[in-house]
Amino acid sequence: MNLKGKTILPLSNLQYLPPFAEYLHTQKLQAFAEAQLRIAQEINLPLLQFFAKLSPSQKLQAMSEQAQTMLTYLRQNRAGEHIEMLIEGWQKNTLQLDRDNITAEDITLVAYMRKKSFLQFLPAYCTDVDTAIKIVNEIDAFLLMVQTATANFYITLLKKRIEDHAFFIEQISNTTPGLIYVYDVINHKDLYANLTASKYLGYEPEELNAMGADLVPKLIHPDDLPTLKQYEADFETTANGEIRSFKYRMRNYAGEYRWLQTFETVFKRNQENKITEKIGIAIDVHQQKITADELAKSEAELTEAQAIARLGSFTWYLKEKRMKCSAQTLQILGSEVFEIDSFFNNIHADDRARAKTSFQKALETGTCECEYRYNAGGREKILLTRAVVVYENREPVLLRGTIADVSDQHLLIKKVKEQQHFIEQIADASPTILYLFDVERQSIV
Repeated sequence: MNLKGKTILPLSNLQYLPPFAEYLHTQKLQAFAEAQLRIAQEINLPLLQFFAKLSPSQKLQAMSEQAQTMLTYLRQNRAGEHIEMLIEGWQKNTLQLDRDNITAEDITLVAYMRKKSFLQFLPAYCTDVDTAIKIVNEIDAFLLMVQTATANFYITLLKKRIEDHAFFIEQISNTTPGLIYVYDVINHKDLYANLTASKYLGYEPEELNAMGADLVPKLIHPDDLPTLKQYEADFETTANGEIRSFKYRMRNYAGEYRWLQTFETVFKRNQENKITEKIGIAIDVHQQKITADELAKSEAELTEAQAIARLGSFTWYLKEKRMKCSAQTLQILGSEVFEIDSFFNNIHADDRARAKTSFQKALETGTCECEYRYNAGGREKILLTRAVVVYENREPVLLRGTIADVSDQHLLIKKVKEQQHFIEQIADASPTILYLFDVERQSIV
């Protein structure tokens, strides 16, 4: 880095600062270092954080070494080389500091600290006002060039960080499995879209840009357009930091509609606090949506089948002592929740011990089948439970099974038995012979 062409005064031809620097170096080095350290502490110089773990003597030693280096260059009239050495050390990160944590405040406060330290010893070195003014001018020229060089390099570092950060964000954006975009809600157009956009829909970026404000209305499924308009109207009330979501279908290049789900938030507002831009990500959830719809359909069919068969299902998590069950199970039990204690309490007193024993034995045998009377909201039912135990590391962890309402079957069996008993009574009381003849077998039943 060549600084010679940027100086206000030629730093290689200083006349008054080099003798002053020699005086400080040979006679006041320790005191000069102590003054710099004291002033740095007074102004709370942020750079001191890098020396926080050092003892007071170690801090003074570090300050003394820096002062000695600077004064050596100055007394030899090599101020420009000293500045180049500083910038090179900063660039290569070979200083005793972490270059990425140096702030703009450090640059200005270091210059202030050095000038104040120089001025503290100037009266003892020179009593001639004219000479003192010339020394101060050269001190200012030196410190100005130090500030200029360090500020320029600091700006270079900031630009590099910004470029690195922008590249990092761009790489994340382009490798994220989603369509990331910034949308102008006033002019209805995309301001930015990552490379994934063309992958999702199959269109080239130029084709998407050519659609402009018509992109979404042209590609969205007609059935989803009214919902989209309502979503956009509601989005106007979105708070900063709030995330809103919308699920819809978009037509790809092949003419196939794919389910997408967007997650959006506010990106910019105008002076009237009205949303002008939003940022979001659209994720292809087509397969998940199809699978979810099929699952919901299967669950609906299962629920319907359970209702017809008066059959409910349940899972008993043994360690957590909690139940999970189907809606039909709750309907059978006449309850809004399935709690273990209340479940056993509602079993008929004469059947309760047998039911508990059956469930307990299931933990050993792996299966359970038990029929019992149950008080379902004031109505007595006859229920049949069948279950199997699921083990992990030979330990029972849950009981999965079904609960069937077999009350009608028992009632039917009871009526059949009563009718059979009634017929037997009639037969016993009849003076004639009653019989049932099997025509095919040619025998009396």
